[in-house]
Amino acid sequence: MGIIGHDNEIFHVHPILQPRPHVGSAPITLDHILSHDFDGPLSRRQRYSIALLVASSVGQLQSTPWLRNGLCKKDIVFFPPSDDANLTIPYGEPFLRQGFSHGRAHLASTGSSADAHNFYALGILLLELCFGRRLEDLALRKKYPPTSDAAATHAFDVMAALKWSSSVSGEGGDDYAAAVKWCFMNAADIENNWRGEIVRNVVRPLEICMEHFRTVSGVA
Repeated sequence: MGIIGHDNEIFHVHPILQPRPHVGSAPITLDHILSHDFDGPLSRRQRYSIALLVASSVGQLQSTPWLRNGLCKKDIVFFPPSDDANLTIPYGEPFLRQGFSHGRAHLASTGSSADAHNFYALGILLLELCFGRRLEDLALRKKYPPTSDAAATHAFDVMAALKWSSSVSGEGGDDYAAAVKWCFMNAADIENNWRGEIVRNVVRPLEICMEHFRTVSGVA
């Protein structure tokens, strides 16, 4: 379809093989789905499937300037078909909605610090999908004072998320816990082969989690 250039990088844009079904008037964000206002919570299998798809996308897009602001649940959207009266949400088809850095508050960081910020954001997303709850709704996050400073907000989010992460193994198992732990503890040490590292330490453990569901379904 065409080529998009940005700085020293070139992106090839191709048409999809099959047209996407006609969608409704507005997308539904993961933020809304995980909120108390949403009617019909996600199943564990649906949450883990989204976690795997998001982690895989971060692995593919981390090096692009398009994904430099830190992915959050408001950036993950779903498009219910407009002809579906029951508003069935296609949880297996999340879309990432994010732009370049202008016009959006973000941490002014480059290189490894920007990568670490993105991996911290991924770790928070994985936590929220593990428990089906938003970080900001938890008492352990509310104890930190509200602030308009992006860096302070990010620091408070990470501190609260680290405390929350201690409960992942009991909720999601050791593989899911290992994926979350890597995002917070090891991502900042990556230098050259970060794509291989995220596949090995995040994507693969989440794939194993999904394989457990298939194994249980096969036995049943």
